[in-house]
Order: sequence, then structure tokens, then C-alpha cells
Amino acid sequence: MANLRQVIKEASKKAVKATLNEAAMEGFSLEELTAIPSFKGKLRYCQQFLGTPVGKGAARIVFQIDDEKVLKLALNQKGIAQNEVEGQNDWFKIQYSIFPTVFEKDDKDWTWIVSEFVLPAKRSDFKHVLGMPFEDFTWFLRRLALWYRPQNRGLIYGMPEEQAQALIDNNQICQEINDYLNNYTNVPIGDLTRLANYGLAVRGGEPYIVILDSGMDDTVYDKYYRRRGKK
Repeated sequence: MANLRQVIKEASKKAVKATLNEAAMEGFSLEELTAIPSFKGKLRYCQQFLGTPVGKGAARIVFQIDDEKVLKLALNQKGIAQNEVEGQNDWFKIQYSIFPTVFEKDDKDWTWIVSEFVLPAKRSDFKHVLGMPFEDFTWFLRRLALWYRPQNRGLIYGMPEEQAQALIDNNQICQEINDYLNNYTNVPIGDLTRLANYGLAVRGGEPYIVILDSGMDDTVYDKYYRRRGKK
């Protein structure tokens, strides 16, 4: 963990700037990326200048720009919707520390956003940062599901209420996740039980667990994720 913490601290020493560093010197330009009309064209451009992606889903692909920033490129309309949700000036979400910072964005077409680079979280990070194994953290999430997703009652078990409430009262990350799931009712809690959805950032000079993807709200869920025939 000492090595991992050192990596995070070294990555956080540089001041975040609006201009792109290494990638810009190699010819990469957000203006040129924005001007390309097609998804495939934008993808080829990013592959040419940014190389192999560091992450990929059904809707977006992620390229590392430098030690501080990644670019999330939409692959389809679903990805555009997720970029818009993640990049919009949502006052409530901005108050949270559990999401990577968004530095720059295509706020016209939402085909890309530039956000904070974080390291993939490991199971051991939860013990170090939160004081509990990842498995216990998922039981905490299941308790929140029982509280905020009434349709799940009787289907899953969760952490005892008193234990979950103590975590909310005494741990900032657990408090923020509780608030997030309480206020954003269609965030799929099941996805948050997957280790792949978490990263390790730095907050106040210390490692901090963050949720990698905040591109979900009621509209995106209803349009792209809700099963047909269900309301």
C-alpha cells in the first residue's frame, strides 16, 4: 500500500491545467476531435494520438491523456447521454468527493469529457481506506438497497442497520454514497457491488475511494437501461 499511495501522491503533485500536456505536444487537439463528425472518426483519431484505451464499455471508451487526466469518448447515443450526465453542472454531485473531477467537456454535443485519472481500486484498498474488507462494503451497499429500493426487500440481505448507520455517521465515503443512492433513485446498486466500478484517487493528500462512472440519472436509466415492458 505504501507504493500505491506514493504513486497517487506523485500523480497529484502537478497542478491541473486546462491545456493538455504530453498528448498536446504530440499533436492531439480537443478542437480537432470535436470537429470530426462521426463516432468512428473520433475513435480513430484518439487511437492515433492516445494509443491503446485503458477502459471500454458498451457506450464509452477511455483513453489516458497524461498522469492526471483521461478522456471518455462516447461510442453511441447512450455514451453521449452518460457524458452529459457526468459532465453537467449538477450542484448536488459537485459537492461529493466520491466522483472523479471533470476538467473539460464537449458541452455542445457531449461526445467527450476529460476527467481525473484514478488508479483501479483493489480489494485491499477498501481495508486500508475504509477500514473494512470489500465484501463488508458490499453488505453495506445491500443495506442501502433495502432502505432505498423497496422492490428489493425480501430478495437480498444486508448489513445490520445499526452497523450501517454507524458507518454513515463516522465515515465520509459511506456518508456520501448513502446520500447519493438516497437522492439518485435509479442508480443500479448491483453495479456498485462490482470492484471494477471503483478507483483510488487522492483527497487531502490521502487515498480516497471513488466511483468511476457517474453517468447515470433517471432519464438515462429509463431510456437506455430499463427493460422493455417495465415501468
